[in-house]
Amino acid sequence: VGAPAPTPGRFGDAGGALQFDGQDDGLLLWPDREQRFTGDYTVDFYLRLDVVPARTSFAVANGSGSVRHDAGWSFTVGADGRLIYVGARWPGGDVSDLFSPDALTPGAWMHVGGVRRGNLFQLYVGGLLAGQVPDDEVPIDYDAGNPISVGFLDHFIDGPSLYLAAAIDDLAIHQTAKGPHYFRERAGLDGGKRPIEFEVIGARPLATQPADLD
Repeated sequence: VGAPAPTPGRFGDAGGALQFDGQDDGLLLWPDREQRFTGDYTVDFYLRLDVVPARTSFAVANGSGSVRHDAGWSFTVGADGRLIYVGARWPGGDVSDLFSPDALTPGAWMHVGGVRRGNLFQLYVGGLLAGQVPDDEVPIDYDAGNPISVGFLDHFIDGPSLYLAAAIDDLAIHQTAKGPHYFRERAGLDGGKRPIEFEVIGARPLATQPADLD
């Protein structure tokens, strides 16, 4: 896996984001310990797509599509340019896919996020709720031994890893289900931007991430 290069961030800070080349750049977070997503969670980040990929490619993922684990979540960009959030993989192989209503614009920053709140999965785009999937069936809890992959997916089951040409900034992972106010603040809709340094995610356990802004 190649090393992503620093690039100006969403808020103009020099080197505040990471640029992934879509060829071999990728990042593994916490590669030396298990990732356990066994309840509510929130994952959100800023994404600046370079080009629309020729086939579905991964921005951030944990376990989904893995050789070693059939459960997990992922954020991908499809060949039509839309963001796809897979919140869970259900018994029998069904997935909770949520799609952004519009294609992402290459070269423009967009705040995106996914939430699991019990059996409800929600996709936020640009600070607004873009879709949600409720289900009465209990999903597979995530007990993935895979690290969190950024810019690609580790151990993709259908062949070579699918790398995404994009910049990613301000990745945050929480063990709580965030609400609409948090996403409006993060996307700057209410005048706030609440920056969280990208590098901090790989240095702190999930349990010590910043406090809720529900």
